[in-house]
Amino acid sequence: MTDLDGVSRTISARYHKDGSEILIPRGKGKNPRRLTIVEAARLMGFGELVTTREDMPVSDTQAYRQFGNAVVPAVVKAVGEQVVKVMVEHHREATNGCFLKGRKDAQVVEVKPVRKHAMKKKPAKRGLKGATAKPSKASELQKA
Repeated sequence: MTDLDGVSRTISARYHKDGSEILIPRGKGKNPRRLTIVEAARLMGFGELVTTREDMPVSDTQAYRQFGNAVVPAVVKAVGEQVVKVMVEHHREATNGCFLKGRKDAQVVEVKPVRKHAMKKKPAKRGLKGATAKPSKASELQKA
């Protein structure tokens, strides 16, 4: 049961099944309830984007899965800001306009193209077993 004055757990992608990770108490003698879609959005940091149920054009199941698989926007923003900060610092240090060229600590990594696995082709179906196919007109002309 969730402590309404405490810290909540995050939502998992399986929350749609039974909602057991976060149950909201309704009072003495009443069964607890799951979070609504809007409450789940607020909990995961999407409060400004999802203010009503109509803001999520998918089923409840899909909405809970999406929130459970999502990274909290504030975390993404913080990581992005740090990446930009590091890139700007390295750009200022670079004398030739390149982040890595000429840096002593830079490691060149060779990127190889990804090859698709060779797929074994299944033989084409030739119709019923034992049946012989009639030659097409094109093959008859080639024989003549």
